Amino acid sequence: MSDPMFDDLMTTEEGRRAYYSEGLIFKVTELICKILNEKRITRKQLADQIGVTKGHISQLLSGEHNMTLETAAHIFYALGCQLSVGAVPIKVETYADAVMCCCQRADEPTLIDETPVTPKDTQPEWVYSQAA
Repeated sequence: MSDPMFDDLMTTEEGRRAYYSEGLIFKVTELICKILNEKRITRKQLADQIGVTKGHISQLLSGEHNMTLETAAHIFYALGCQLSVGAVPIKVETYADAVMCCCQRADEPTLIDETPVTPKDTQPEWVYSQAA
Protein backbone atom coordinates (compact mmCIF):
# COMPACT_ATOMS: atom_id res chain seq x y z
CA MET A 1 0.00 0.00 0.00
CA SER A 2 1.39 3.41 -0.95
CA ASP A 3 0.24 7.02 -1.13
CA PRO A 4 2.29 9.36 -3.37
CA MET A 5 1.31 12.48 -1.38
CA PHE A 6 2.40 10.85 1.89
CA ASP A 7 5.63 9.64 0.29
CA ASP A 8 6.38 13.20 -0.91
CA LEU A 9 5.66 14.61 2.56
CA MET A 10 8.05 12.16 4.21
CA THR A 11 10.97 12.98 1.88
CA THR A 12 11.88 16.22 3.69
CA GLU A 13 12.72 16.99 7.31
CA GLU A 14 10.09 19.74 7.30
CA GLY A 15 7.46 17.34 5.94
CA ARG A 16 8.24 14.68 8.53
CA ARG A 17 8.13 17.27 11.32
CA ALA A 18 4.74 18.50 10.08
CA TYR A 19 3.42 14.93 9.90
CA TYR A 20 4.33 14.19 13.53
CA SER A 21 3.11 17.58 14.73
CA GLU A 22 -0.28 17.17 13.05
CA GLY A 23 -0.48 13.59 14.28
CA LEU A 24 -0.06 14.67 17.89
CA ILE A 25 -2.63 17.45 17.52
CA PHE A 26 -5.07 14.97 15.97
CA LYS A 27 -4.59 12.39 18.74
CA VAL A 28 -5.10 14.92 21.55
CA THR A 29 -8.14 16.59 20.01
CA GLU A 30 -9.75 13.25 19.12
CA LEU A 31 -9.20 12.04 22.68
CA ILE A 32 -10.87 15.17 24.07
CA CYS A 33 -13.82 14.71 21.68
CA LYS A 34 -14.13 11.05 22.68
CA ILE A 35 -14.23 11.94 26.40
CA LEU A 36 -16.74 14.74 25.78
CA ASN A 37 -18.95 12.28 23.93
CA GLU A 38 -18.61 9.49 26.51
CA LYS A 39 -19.36 11.85 29.40
CA ARG A 40 -22.08 13.66 27.44
CA ILE A 41 -20.46 17.02 28.06
CA THR A 42 -21.09 19.77 25.52
CA ARG A 43 -18.43 22.12 24.22
CA LYS A 44 -20.34 24.94 25.91
CA GLN A 45 -20.22 23.15 29.27
CA LEU A 46 -16.49 22.52 28.87
CA ALA A 47 -15.91 26.14 27.87
CA ASP A 48 -17.79 27.38 30.94
CA GLN A 49 -15.73 25.11 33.19
CA ILE A 50 -12.38 26.42 31.96
CA GLY A 51 -13.45 30.03 31.45
CA VAL A 52 -13.34 30.37 27.67
CA THR A 53 -15.95 30.64 24.93
CA LYS A 54 -17.56 27.72 23.13
CA GLY A 55 -16.07 29.15 19.93
CA HIS A 56 -12.57 28.93 21.40
CA ILE A 57 -13.11 25.26 22.31
CA SER A 58 -14.36 24.58 18.79
CA GLN A 59 -11.28 26.30 17.30
CA LEU A 60 -8.97 24.24 19.52
CA LEU A 61 -10.69 20.96 18.69
CA SER A 62 -10.75 21.69 14.95
CA GLY A 63 -7.03 22.48 14.93
CA GLU A 64 -7.63 26.11 13.89
CA HIS A 65 -5.80 27.36 16.99
CA ASN A 66 -2.75 25.89 18.66
CA MET A 67 -3.54 24.28 22.02
CA THR A 68 -0.89 24.91 24.67
CA LEU A 69 0.04 22.19 27.13
CA GLU A 70 -1.44 24.36 29.87
CA THR A 71 -4.78 24.59 28.05
CA ALA A 72 -4.74 20.83 27.43
CA ALA A 73 -4.12 20.26 31.15
CA HIS A 74 -7.07 22.55 32.03
CA ILE A 75 -9.32 20.72 29.59
CA PHE A 76 -8.41 17.24 30.81
CA TYR A 77 -8.76 18.37 34.44
CA ALA A 78 -12.22 19.76 33.69
CA LEU A 79 -13.08 16.38 32.14
CA GLY A 80 -11.91 14.58 35.28
CA CYS A 81 -8.88 13.11 33.51
CA GLN A 82 -5.15 13.39 33.49
CA LEU A 83 -3.32 13.12 30.18
CA SER A 84 -0.63 10.43 30.22
CA VAL A 85 2.43 11.22 28.13
CA GLY A 86 5.01 8.82 26.73
CA ALA A 87 7.52 8.72 23.91
CA VAL A 88 8.26 6.10 21.31
CA PRO A 89 10.94 6.05 18.64
CA ILE A 90 10.02 7.34 15.23
CA LYS A 91 9.17 4.33 13.10
CA VAL A 92 6.93 5.68 10.35
CA GLU A 93 8.77 5.84 7.06
CA THR A 94 6.12 4.51 4.68
CA TYR A 95 2.40 4.96 4.21
CA ALA A 96 1.80 1.40 5.45
CA ASP A 97 3.74 2.23 8.64
CA ALA A 98 1.56 5.33 9.12
CA VAL A 99 -1.64 3.30 8.79
CA MET A 100 -0.37 0.77 11.35
CA CYS A 101 0.76 3.53 13.73
CA CYS A 102 -2.62 5.26 13.62
CA CYS A 103 -4.39 1.98 14.36
CA GLN A 104 -2.52 1.34 17.63
CA ARG A 105 -4.94 1.21 20.54
CA ALA A 106 -4.52 3.79 23.30
CA ASP A 107 -4.81 1.15 26.04
CA GLU A 108 -1.85 -0.90 24.77
CA PRO A 109 1.47 -0.65 26.62
CA THR A 110 3.55 2.34 25.59
CA LEU A 111 7.20 1.82 24.70
CA ILE A 112 9.44 4.32 26.45
CA ASP A 113 13.15 4.88 25.97
CA GLU A 114 15.13 7.67 27.57
CA THR A 115 17.58 7.90 24.64
CA PRO A 116 16.73 10.23 21.73
CA VAL A 117 16.01 8.11 18.64
CA THR A 118 16.05 8.99 14.96
CA PRO A 119 14.48 6.85 12.22
CA LYS A 120 17.87 5.47 11.19
CA ASP A 121 18.97 4.42 14.72
CA THR A 122 19.07 0.78 15.68
CA GLN A 123 16.44 -0.55 18.09
CA PRO A 124 17.25 0.53 21.68
CA GLU A 125 16.59 -1.54 24.76
CA TRP A 126 13.01 -0.89 25.85
CA VAL A 127 11.34 -0.15 29.11
CA TYR A 128 7.65 -1.06 28.97
CA SER A 129 5.20 1.21 30.73
CA GLN A 130 1.44 0.77 30.87
CA ALA A 131 -0.25 4.09 29.97
CA ALA A 132 -2.30 5.37 32.90
